[in-house]
Amino acid sequence: MLYNAGVVFGVAEGHYGSISLNSTVDRAHFNDQEALMTEWLKDVKDVDTKIYSDKVRGVLLLGIFGERHVFRGDEEVGIITRIPDNAYIFLGRENVKNGKIVLNAPGGGKSVVNLQNLTFYNILLNMSTIYNNGDAHIYYRQRRG
Repeated sequence: MLYNAGVVFGVAEGHYGSISLNSTVDRAHFNDQEALMTEWLKDVKDVDTKIYSDKVRGVLLLGIFGERHVFRGDEEVGIITRIPDNAYIFLGRENVKNGKIVLNAPGGGKSVVNLQNLTFYNILLNMSTIYNNGDAHIYYRQRRG
C-alpha cells in the first residue's frame, strides 16, 4: 500500500509523484480558514447572489452550496469573463498567499495564472472586502446603477 501511494518512493528519492502527496500542486485541499469562510457565507449569503471562485476553490463551493461559478479566462490576454453585479468573489489560501488562480480555459481544461497579471485584478482592488481571515477573502461586487 505504501508503494502504491508513492510514500516509499518519496522518502527514498526526496520527491513525491502522487499529487496528493505533492505540496506544490494546487489541488482540492482546504484549510480551516477556508472552511470557516464557507460557514460564515452560508449565514449571510442571499439566495440569489452567486459566488465566483477559481476552479479549485469551486469544488469547496459546490460541496457546501450545491453550485459553483468558476472564473473563465485566457491566460495569454489576461482576461476573466466579466463578473456580474451583486456577486461574491471567493479567494482561498493559494490565491491569497501565492497569487495563483486556476481558470477554466477556453475549450476546456484549466490554466494557472498569476492573479496580478489579470485585468480582473484591478477590478478586484476596487471591490469591497467583506471577509478576511488571512487565508480566505470574500469580495462583494455591488449592483451598479
